[in-house]
Amino acid sequence: MINQLNLKQKLFITHTYIYYELDENVISDYEYDRMALELEEAKASSLEWKHTKYHEIFRDWTSATGISLINPQDKGNYEFFMRQARNTLEAHQDYLDML
Repeated sequence: MINQLNLKQKLFITHTYIYYELDENVISDYEYDRMALELEEAKASSLEWKHTKYHEIFRDWTSATGISLINPQDKGNYEFFMRQARNTLEAHQDYLDML
């Protein structure tokens, strides 16, 4: 369960960076909101939440505050998720170019 939460958190943060930092999107607003609600429910009800890799990033987060996940002062996570966002966006564009 923790690995699934880690993956969902990482995916959500990556798409947050794509949207707010790169001004692009790969998933629909509906899918983003669905992921946000799912994570918010897990944060509120999962005993394992506090043991996930990214739980501190989500400390003050609610599904209404996606941009709060971005903290340029947190250099390690900021650079990591910017790379993730750029790689995801590039892969998505490569996919679209193949269609």
